[in-house]
Amino acid sequence: MKTKIECPYCDGTAVLNSEFREITCKKESFPVKAYYYQCEKCREEFTTTETDTYTMEQVYDL
Repeated sequence: MKTKIECPYCDGTAVLNSEFREITCKKESFPVKAYYYQCEKCREEFTTTETDTYTMEQVYDL
């Protein structure tokens, strides 16, 4: 994953972040390290297909 990308909401730069979250899949909760981007300018948080895929792969592995 890229550590910085262009923000889709403004002309700023978004930085890759992560935090532990409980993700529910098939009625079970799993603690995983969820990845997301946050814009340095507008502070908007968002995910991409790549970050969602990486996060969900962790769930499937558990």
